[in-house]
Amino acid sequence: MKRLLLLFLSLAPVFTFSQSDEINISAAFTTSISLRIDGSPNVEWNVTTIDQYKNGFMPMQREVPFSVSASVNWRVEISNTDFVSPAGNTVDLRNVGYRVRPNGADVKGTYNSRFIWGPKDGENHSASLSGLYIASDVAKTIIEPGPAGNAGNYEDNAFVLRIGLASGNIRGVTGFKTLLDQNIAPGTYSATVRLEALPVFE
Repeated sequence: MKRLLLLFLSLAPVFTFSQSDEINISAAFTTSISLRIDGSPNVEWNVTTIDQYKNGFMPMQREVPFSVSASVNWRVEISNTDFVSPAGNTVDLRNVGYRVRPNGADVKGTYNSRFIWGPKDGENHSASLSGLYIASDVAKTIIEPGPAGNAGNYEDNAFVLRIGLASGNIRGVTGFKTLLDQNIAPGTYSATVRLEALPVFE
């Protein structure tokens, strides 16, 4: 009996147990994007001399710094309201032009790995490095992400908008008349420039 009992015990199966479960993880991403004007939002010209009526004001004489903070890639669009006096007279928007450049020491052309700025082919622009936009009530993209993407904080995405009025380089793009030849009625004419940062998902 002892032998049989030992044999029986040695043939008894060995049972092992395992158990598994799952953990579900999730992350909700909300797009954060903000554009701010970092200097005075007011640009003023006093056109009083014949020379100013003939030659206008160069873009670099009026600069407005701005910056963008964004959690995603982004682009900036620019558009204008009409240039109107309280009496209802208007000045043609083609008198106003813009250049946009990064606000820093890395300005090397129209493109770097984080940004593309300046007009695309077929848009109004001069042959300058950053390009020259002519004011319009139709929104135009003035900055878009480069191949390395441009998400980042305000310090990463700092720019200067340079604004000119009826200067020779603006008229060189538009073929438009000087202010002197436009017979503009006296008055203070005002327009609003809208800068808008929009997310880019590609």
